[in-house]
Amino acid sequence: AEGATDPELALEKMGLLIKDENGITHATVAGLLLCSHSPEQWLPNACISATCYRGTDRASEQIDAQTITGPLNRQIAEAVAFAVRNMRVGAYKNPARTDLPQYSEKALFEAIVNAVAHRDYEIRGSRIRLSMFTDRLEINSPGGLPNNLTIESMDVRQSTRNEALTSMLGRMSVGNIRGSDDRQFFMERRGDGVPIIFRETKALSGESAQYQLIDGSDLVLTIPAADTEPTPATAGILARHSGTPLPGIELLVLFPNETWRRATTDENGNTQIDLHTTHLPMTVFAAAPGFAAHLEKDWIPAKGGLAIEMQSLHDGGSVIFPEATGNIPGLSGYLNPKRDTGDRTYLYASNIAINKGQPQPVHFIFGENLRLTDTHGRELLVRIVAIVGKSALIEYRPYTKGDEQ
Repeated sequence: AEGATDPELALEKMGLLIKDENGITHATVAGLLLCSHSPEQWLPNACISATCYRGTDRASEQIDAQTITGPLNRQIAEAVAFAVRNMRVGAYKNPARTDLPQYSEKALFEAIVNAVAHRDYEIRGSRIRLSMFTDRLEINSPGGLPNNLTIESMDVRQSTRNEALTSMLGRMSVGNIRGSDDRQFFMERRGDGVPIIFRETKALSGESAQYQLIDGSDLVLTIPAADTEPTPATAGILARHSGTPLPGIELLVLFPNETWRRATTDENGNTQIDLHTTHLPMTVFAAAPGFAAHLEKDWIPAKGGLAIEMQSLHDGGSVIFPEATGNIPGLSGYLNPKRDTGDRTYLYASNIAINKGQPQPVHFIFGENLRLTDTHGRELLVRIVAIVGKSALIEYRPYTKGDEQ
Protein backbone atom coordinates (compact mmCIF):
# COMPACT_ATOMS: atom_id res chain seq x y z
CA ALA A 1 0.00 0.00 0.00
CA GLU A 2 2.88 2.34 0.81
CA GLY A 3 4.42 1.69 -2.62
CA ALA A 4 1.12 2.45 -4.33
CA THR A 5 1.08 5.98 -2.88
CA ASP A 6 4.83 6.54 -3.25
CA PRO A 7 6.06 5.20 -6.63
CA GLU A 8 9.63 6.30 -5.91
CA LEU A 9 9.69 4.22 -2.74
CA ALA A 10 8.28 1.24 -4.64
CA LEU A 11 11.05 1.51 -7.23
CA GLU A 12 13.63 1.68 -4.44
CA LYS A 13 12.23 -1.51 -2.91
CA MET A 14 12.48 -3.22 -6.29
CA GLY A 15 16.13 -2.22 -6.57
CA LEU A 16 15.58 0.11 -9.52
CA LEU A 17 16.33 3.36 -7.65
CA ILE A 18 18.79 4.15 -4.87
CA LYS A 19 19.61 7.19 -2.74
CA ASP A 20 23.24 8.23 -2.36
CA GLU A 21 24.85 9.55 0.84
CA ASN A 22 23.53 13.02 0.03
CA GLY A 23 19.96 11.79 -0.32
CA ILE A 24 19.93 12.22 -4.10
CA THR A 25 18.02 9.51 -5.95
CA HIS A 26 19.71 7.69 -8.84
CA ALA A 27 18.78 4.83 -11.10
CA THR A 28 20.54 1.56 -10.32
CA VAL A 29 22.17 -0.55 -13.02
CA ALA A 30 19.04 -2.73 -13.05
CA GLY A 31 16.89 0.39 -13.33
CA LEU A 32 18.85 1.65 -16.33
CA LEU A 33 18.81 -1.73 -18.05
CA LEU A 34 15.09 -2.27 -17.65
CA CYS A 35 13.55 1.20 -17.65
CA SER A 36 15.71 3.34 -19.94
CA HIS A 37 15.06 3.52 -23.68
CA SER A 38 18.83 3.75 -24.22
CA PRO A 39 20.77 2.20 -21.31
CA GLU A 40 23.90 2.19 -23.50
CA GLN A 41 24.14 5.97 -22.98
CA TRP A 42 25.23 5.29 -19.39
CA LEU A 43 26.45 1.68 -19.80
CA PRO A 44 28.16 1.68 -23.22
CA ASN A 45 28.62 -2.08 -23.33
CA ALA A 46 25.12 -3.01 -22.18
CA CYS A 47 24.22 -4.34 -25.62
CA ILE A 48 24.54 -7.42 -27.81
CA SER A 49 26.75 -7.74 -30.88
CA ALA A 50 25.09 -10.29 -33.16
CA THR A 51 26.90 -11.67 -36.21
CA CYS A 52 26.12 -14.47 -38.65
CA TYR A 53 29.10 -15.92 -40.57
CA ARG A 54 29.14 -17.90 -43.79
CA GLY A 55 31.72 -20.39 -42.47
CA THR A 56 32.93 -21.98 -39.24
CA ASP A 57 35.17 -19.17 -37.91
CA ARG A 58 35.28 -15.40 -37.54
CA ALA A 59 37.49 -15.03 -40.61
CA SER A 60 34.51 -16.09 -42.72
CA GLU A 61 32.36 -13.60 -44.60
CA GLN A 62 29.65 -11.95 -42.54
CA ILE A 63 26.13 -12.60 -43.80
CA ASP A 64 24.31 -10.45 -41.24
CA ALA A 65 25.36 -8.24 -38.33
CA GLN A 66 23.46 -6.14 -35.82
CA THR A 67 24.23 -4.20 -32.66
CA ILE A 68 21.23 -4.75 -30.42
CA THR A 69 20.50 -1.97 -27.92
CA GLY A 70 17.65 -0.72 -25.78
CA PRO A 71 16.06 -2.06 -22.58
CA LEU A 72 16.74 -5.72 -21.86
CA ASN A 73 13.31 -6.98 -22.89
CA ARG A 74 13.86 -5.46 -26.34
CA GLN A 75 17.40 -6.83 -26.52
CA ILE A 76 16.16 -10.34 -25.75
CA ALA A 77 13.40 -10.12 -28.37
CA GLU A 78 15.71 -8.76 -31.09
CA ALA A 79 18.51 -11.23 -30.34
CA VAL A 80 16.12 -14.19 -30.58
CA ALA A 81 14.69 -12.75 -33.82
CA PHE A 82 18.22 -12.35 -35.23
CA ALA A 83 19.05 -16.00 -34.53
CA VAL A 84 15.73 -17.27 -35.88
CA ARG A 85 15.95 -15.38 -39.17
CA ASN A 86 19.55 -16.49 -39.78
CA MET A 87 19.26 -20.19 -38.97
CA ARG A 88 18.54 -22.74 -41.67
CA VAL A 89 15.33 -24.78 -41.57
CA GLY A 90 14.83 -28.01 -43.48
CA ALA A 91 11.77 -30.27 -43.51
CA TYR A 92 10.45 -33.76 -44.12
CA LYS A 93 6.94 -35.22 -44.57
CA ASN A 94 5.54 -37.78 -42.11
CA PRO A 95 2.89 -37.46 -43.57
CA ALA A 96 2.50 -33.73 -42.78
CA ARG A 97 5.44 -31.34 -43.06
CA THR A 98 7.77 -31.37 -40.06
CA ASP A 99 10.42 -28.66 -39.81
CA LEU A 100 14.08 -29.45 -39.10
CA PRO A 101 15.58 -26.21 -37.72
CA GLN A 102 19.24 -25.82 -36.82
CA TYR A 103 18.38 -24.66 -33.31
CA SER A 104 15.53 -24.95 -30.85
CA GLU A 105 13.82 -21.58 -30.44
CA LYS A 106 13.15 -22.48 -26.82
CA ALA A 107 16.86 -23.09 -26.20
CA LEU A 108 17.74 -19.81 -27.93
CA PHE A 109 15.31 -17.87 -25.76
CA GLU A 110 16.62 -19.39 -22.52
CA ALA A 111 20.25 -18.89 -23.55
CA ILE A 112 19.78 -15.21 -24.36
CA VAL A 113 17.74 -14.51 -21.22
CA ASN A 114 20.47 -16.15 -19.13
CA ALA A 115 23.18 -14.14 -20.86
CA VAL A 116 21.60 -10.72 -20.25
CA ALA A 117 20.45 -11.62 -16.72
CA HIS A 118 23.73 -13.03 -15.41
CA ARG A 119 26.52 -11.17 -17.22
CA ASP A 120 28.81 -8.86 -15.26
CA TYR A 121 27.80 -5.29 -16.09
CA GLU A 122 30.78 -3.89 -14.16
CA ILE A 123 33.21 -5.13 -16.83
CA ARG A 124 33.94 -2.25 -19.16
CA GLY A 125 34.81 -2.69 -22.83
CA SER A 126 33.03 -6.03 -23.14
CA ARG A 127 29.56 -6.81 -24.45
CA ILE A 128 27.54 -9.96 -25.09
CA ARG A 129 28.45 -11.52 -28.43
CA LEU A 130 26.01 -13.72 -30.34
CA SER A 131 27.89 -15.49 -33.13
CA MET A 132 26.32 -17.86 -35.65
CA PHE A 133 28.49 -20.20 -37.71
CA THR A 134 27.50 -22.93 -40.16
CA ASP A 135 28.01 -25.63 -37.53
CA ARG A 136 27.23 -23.92 -34.22
CA LEU A 137 25.95 -20.88 -32.36
CA GLU A 138 28.01 -19.21 -29.63
CA ILE A 139 26.98 -16.76 -26.91
CA ASN A 140 29.88 -15.07 -25.16
CA SER A 141 28.82 -13.44 -21.90
CA PRO A 142 31.20 -11.17 -19.92
CA GLY A 143 31.93 -12.31 -16.37
CA GLY A 144 32.88 -15.52 -14.61
CA LEU A 145 30.54 -17.74 -12.62
CA PRO A 146 29.14 -16.17 -9.43
CA ASN A 147 29.08 -17.52 -5.88
CA ASN A 148 31.21 -20.66 -6.31
CA LEU A 149 29.03 -21.95 -9.14
CA THR A 150 30.90 -24.34 -11.45
CA ILE A 151 30.43 -25.43 -15.05
CA GLU A 152 29.63 -28.95 -13.84
CA SER A 153 26.90 -27.78 -11.46
CA MET A 154 25.16 -25.26 -13.72
CA ASP A 155 22.33 -27.62 -14.64
CA VAL A 156 21.52 -28.53 -11.01
CA ARG A 157 22.34 -25.34 -9.09
CA GLN A 158 21.30 -21.73 -9.57
CA SER A 159 23.07 -18.56 -8.55
CA THR A 160 23.05 -14.94 -9.66
CA ARG A 161 25.14 -11.81 -9.38
CA ASN A 162 22.29 -9.48 -10.43
CA GLU A 163 19.55 -10.14 -7.87
CA ALA A 164 17.42 -7.06 -8.63
CA LEU A 165 17.64 -7.74 -12.35
CA THR A 166 16.63 -11.41 -12.15
CA SER A 167 13.87 -10.57 -9.69
CA MET A 168 12.37 -8.05 -12.11
CA LEU A 169 12.72 -10.39 -15.10
CA GLY A 170 10.71 -12.86 -13.05
CA ARG A 171 7.86 -10.34 -13.00
CA MET A 172 8.09 -8.84 -16.50
CA SER A 173 5.59 -10.04 -19.08
CA VAL A 174 7.36 -11.84 -21.92
CA GLY A 175 4.80 -11.06 -24.62
CA ASN A 176 5.04 -13.12 -27.81
CA ILE A 177 8.82 -13.48 -28.17
CA ARG A 178 9.77 -16.51 -30.26
CA GLY A 179 10.80 -19.44 -28.09
CA SER A 180 9.04 -18.22 -24.95
CA ASP A 181 6.21 -20.72 -25.59
CA ASP A 182 3.46 -20.52 -22.97
CA ARG A 183 5.45 -18.79 -20.23
CA GLN A 184 4.15 -15.53 -18.81
CA PHE A 185 7.38 -13.98 -17.53
CA PHE A 186 10.99 -13.87 -18.73
CA MET A 187 12.30 -15.90 -15.79
CA GLU A 188 9.55 -17.96 -14.19
CA ARG A 189 11.48 -20.65 -12.29
CA ARG A 190 15.08 -19.90 -11.49
CA GLY A 191 17.48 -22.67 -12.36
CA ASP A 192 15.34 -24.04 -15.22
CA GLY A 193 17.14 -22.25 -18.05
CA VAL A 194 20.30 -24.36 -18.34
CA PRO A 195 18.49 -27.74 -18.17
CA ILE A 196 16.10 -26.52 -20.88
CA ILE A 197 19.03 -25.49 -23.10
CA PHE A 198 20.69 -28.88 -22.64
CA ARG A 199 17.49 -30.89 -23.15
CA GLU A 200 16.23 -28.98 -26.18
CA THR A 201 19.63 -29.04 -27.92
CA LYS A 202 20.09 -32.78 -27.33
CA ALA A 203 16.59 -33.46 -28.60
CA LEU A 204 17.14 -31.57 -31.84
CA SER A 205 20.76 -32.28 -32.76
CA GLY A 206 21.62 -35.39 -30.76
CA GLU A 207 24.60 -33.46 -29.36
CA SER A 208 25.08 -31.58 -26.11
CA ALA A 209 25.32 -27.84 -25.60
CA GLN A 210 28.48 -26.88 -23.74
CA TYR A 211 29.52 -24.08 -21.42
CA GLN A 212 33.16 -23.05 -21.20
CA LEU A 213 34.85 -20.50 -18.94
CA ILE A 214 37.55 -18.54 -20.77
CA ASP A 215 40.33 -17.07 -18.59
CA GLY A 216 37.89 -16.98 -15.69
CA SER A 217 36.22 -13.87 -17.09
CA ASP A 218 34.06 -14.90 -20.06
CA LEU A 219 31.38 -17.57 -20.15
CA VAL A 220 30.84 -19.09 -23.60
CA LEU A 221 27.84 -21.24 -24.49
CA THR A 222 28.17 -23.36 -27.63
CA ILE A 223 25.01 -24.83 -29.17
CA PRO A 224 25.74 -27.32 -31.97
CA ALA A 225 23.67 -26.95 -35.13
CA ALA A 226 21.28 -29.74 -35.99
CA ASP A 227 21.28 -31.33 -39.43
CA THR A 228 18.55 -29.69 -41.50
CA GLU A 229 18.63 -32.23 -44.33
CA PRO A 230 16.64 -35.42 -43.72
CA THR A 231 18.56 -38.66 -44.33
CA PRO A 232 15.74 -41.20 -44.57
CA ALA A 233 16.62 -44.83 -44.04
CA THR A 234 15.16 -48.08 -42.75
CA ALA A 235 16.34 -49.51 -39.45
CA GLY A 236 15.93 -53.09 -38.30
CA ILE A 237 14.98 -54.39 -34.84
CA LEU A 238 15.00 -58.05 -33.74
CA ALA A 239 13.18 -59.26 -30.61
CA ARG A 240 13.90 -62.66 -29.08
CA HIS A 241 13.77 -64.68 -25.87
CA SER A 242 16.53 -67.18 -25.05
CA GLY A 243 17.59 -67.07 -28.69
CA THR A 244 14.09 -67.69 -30.05
CA PRO A 245 12.58 -64.94 -32.27
CA LEU A 246 9.44 -63.37 -30.83
CA PRO A 247 6.53 -62.28 -33.04
CA GLY A 248 4.00 -59.71 -31.87
CA ILE A 249 6.33 -57.60 -29.75
CA GLU A 250 5.08 -54.02 -29.67
CA LEU A 251 7.79 -51.42 -30.31
CA LEU A 252 7.89 -47.66 -29.96
CA VAL A 253 10.97 -45.90 -31.34
CA LEU A 254 11.29 -42.38 -29.93
CA PHE A 255 13.37 -39.57 -31.40
CA PRO A 256 15.16 -37.22 -28.98
CA ASN A 257 12.48 -34.59 -29.69
CA GLU A 258 9.89 -37.07 -28.30
CA THR A 259 8.15 -37.84 -31.60
CA TRP A 260 7.89 -41.55 -32.35
CA ARG A 261 7.35 -44.40 -34.80
CA ARG A 262 5.43 -47.54 -33.91
CA ALA A 263 5.94 -51.12 -35.12
CA THR A 264 5.30 -54.78 -34.29
CA THR A 265 7.67 -57.68 -34.89
CA ASP A 266 6.74 -60.26 -37.55
CA GLU A 267 6.78 -64.07 -37.34
CA ASN A 268 10.57 -63.98 -37.46
CA GLY A 269 10.84 -61.48 -34.61
CA ASN A 270 11.90 -58.73 -37.02
CA THR A 271 10.58 -55.34 -37.98
CA GLN A 272 11.79 -52.60 -40.30
CA ILE A 273 11.10 -48.99 -39.33
CA ASP A 274 11.32 -46.03 -41.70
CA LEU A 275 13.14 -43.11 -40.06
CA HIS A 276 13.83 -39.59 -41.34
CA THR A 277 17.33 -39.82 -39.84
CA THR A 278 19.44 -42.61 -38.39
CA HIS A 279 22.09 -40.45 -36.71
CA LEU A 280 20.21 -39.37 -33.58
CA PRO A 281 20.21 -41.36 -30.32
CA MET A 282 16.87 -43.16 -30.10
CA THR A 283 14.94 -44.56 -27.16
CA VAL A 284 13.10 -47.84 -27.76
CA PHE A 285 10.18 -49.25 -25.76
CA ALA A 286 9.36 -52.95 -26.19
CA ALA A 287 6.34 -54.64 -24.60
CA ALA A 288 4.05 -57.67 -24.88
CA PRO A 289 1.79 -59.82 -22.70
CA GLY A 290 3.87 -62.42 -20.86
CA PHE A 291 7.07 -60.38 -21.04
CA ALA A 292 8.71 -57.73 -18.88
CA ALA A 293 9.01 -54.22 -20.24
CA HIS A 294 12.25 -53.56 -22.13
CA LEU A 295 13.84 -50.10 -22.29
CA GLU A 296 16.69 -49.37 -24.70
CA LYS A 297 18.44 -46.00 -24.53
CA ASP A 298 20.76 -44.18 -26.94
CA TRP A 299 20.40 -46.55 -29.89
CA ILE A 300 21.94 -44.94 -32.98
CA PRO A 301 20.51 -46.80 -36.00
CA ALA A 302 23.34 -45.65 -38.30
CA LYS A 303 25.69 -47.86 -36.26
CA GLY A 304 23.64 -51.00 -36.85
CA GLY A 305 20.38 -52.77 -36.09
CA LEU A 306 19.06 -53.44 -32.61
CA ALA A 307 18.64 -56.88 -31.00
CA ILE A 308 16.34 -56.93 -27.98
CA GLU A 309 16.37 -59.78 -25.46
CA MET A 310 12.95 -59.97 -23.80
CA GLN A 311 12.50 -61.47 -20.32
CA SER A 312 9.46 -63.59 -19.51
CA LEU A 313 7.08 -62.39 -16.78
CA HIS A 314 4.84 -65.12 -15.39
CA ASP A 315 1.14 -64.13 -15.29
CA GLY A 316 2.04 -60.55 -16.17
CA GLY A 317 3.21 -58.50 -19.08
CA SER A 318 3.93 -55.03 -20.36
CA VAL A 319 2.22 -52.39 -22.44
CA ILE A 320 3.05 -49.11 -24.19
CA PHE A 321 0.95 -45.94 -24.04
CA PRO A 322 2.10 -43.91 -27.09
CA GLU A 323 -0.11 -40.91 -26.29
CA ALA A 324 -0.34 -40.35 -22.54
CA THR A 325 -3.43 -42.43 -21.74
CA GLY A 326 -4.17 -46.14 -22.02
CA ASN A 327 -5.49 -49.23 -20.34
CA ILE A 328 -3.86 -52.38 -18.98
CA PRO A 329 -5.08 -55.86 -19.98
CA GLY A 330 -7.26 -57.36 -17.26
CA LEU A 331 -8.06 -54.02 -15.65
CA SER A 332 -10.99 -51.77 -16.56
CA GLY A 333 -10.47 -48.01 -16.57
CA TYR A 334 -7.66 -45.84 -17.85
CA LEU A 335 -4.28 -44.65 -16.62
CA ASN A 336 -2.58 -41.35 -17.39
CA PRO A 337 1.03 -41.24 -16.16
CA LYS A 338 2.78 -37.88 -16.48
CA ARG A 339 6.31 -36.50 -16.31
CA ASP A 340 6.52 -32.71 -16.20
CA THR A 341 9.31 -30.36 -17.26
CA GLY A 342 10.74 -30.49 -13.74
CA ASP A 343 11.05 -34.30 -14.04
CA ARG A 344 8.30 -34.80 -11.46
CA THR A 345 6.25 -37.94 -12.08
CA TYR A 346 2.67 -38.54 -11.08
CA LEU A 347 -0.26 -40.78 -12.02
CA TYR A 348 -3.93 -40.12 -12.69
CA ALA A 349 -6.41 -42.96 -13.05
CA SER A 350 -10.00 -43.07 -14.32
CA ASN A 351 -12.29 -45.48 -12.45
CA ILE A 352 -9.24 -47.12 -10.84
CA ALA A 353 -8.10 -46.80 -7.22
CA ILE A 354 -4.37 -46.28 -6.72
CA ASN A 355 -2.79 -47.72 -3.57
CA LYS A 356 -6.16 -48.41 -1.90
CA GLY A 357 -7.65 -45.02 -2.77
CA GLN A 358 -4.71 -42.65 -2.37
CA PRO A 359 -5.70 -39.10 -3.47
CA GLN A 360 -4.78 -38.31 -7.06
CA PRO A 361 -2.48 -37.43 -8.61
CA VAL A 362 -0.24 -40.02 -6.99
CA HIS A 363 3.45 -39.22 -7.15
CA PHE A 364 5.75 -42.15 -7.93
CA ILE A 365 9.31 -43.03 -8.85
CA PHE A 366 10.17 -45.18 -11.86
CA GLY A 367 10.09 -48.88 -11.01
CA GLU A 368 7.93 -48.38 -7.91
CA ASN A 369 5.11 -50.91 -7.39
CA LEU A 370 1.66 -49.30 -7.54
CA ARG A 371 -1.39 -51.28 -6.41
CA LEU A 372 -4.32 -50.70 -8.74
CA THR A 373 -7.91 -51.81 -8.11
CA ASP A 374 -10.70 -51.47 -10.67
CA THR A 375 -14.46 -51.26 -10.18
CA HIS A 376 -14.79 -55.07 -10.38
CA GLY A 377 -12.31 -55.59 -7.56
CA ARG A 378 -9.56 -56.87 -9.86
CA GLU A 379 -6.09 -55.90 -8.66
CA LEU A 380 -2.73 -55.57 -10.37
CA LEU A 381 0.72 -54.42 -9.35
CA VAL A 382 1.94 -51.91 -11.93
CA ARG A 383 5.40 -50.44 -12.47
CA ILE A 384 5.89 -47.41 -14.68
CA VAL A 385 9.28 -48.10 -16.23
CA ALA A 386 9.79 -44.96 -18.33
CA ILE A 387 8.08 -41.85 -19.68
CA VAL A 388 9.43 -39.98 -22.70
CA GLY A 389 7.34 -36.99 -23.71
CA LYS A 390 3.77 -38.29 -23.53
CA SER A 391 4.74 -41.93 -24.15
CA ALA A 392 4.92 -44.42 -21.29
CA LEU A 393 6.29 -47.96 -20.86
CA ILE A 394 4.42 -49.95 -18.21
CA GLU A 395 4.79 -53.39 -16.64
CA TYR A 396 2.07 -55.29 -14.76
CA ARG A 397 1.42 -58.51 -12.85
CA PRO A 398 -1.31 -59.84 -10.52
CA TYR A 399 -1.43 -58.51 -6.99
CA THR A 400 -1.07 -61.23 -4.33
CA LYS A 401 -1.33 -61.34 -0.55
CA GLY A 402 2.43 -61.76 -0.40
CA ASP A 403 2.83 -58.28 -1.85
CA GLU A 404 1.44 -56.78 1.38
CA GLN A 405 4.61 -57.72 3.25
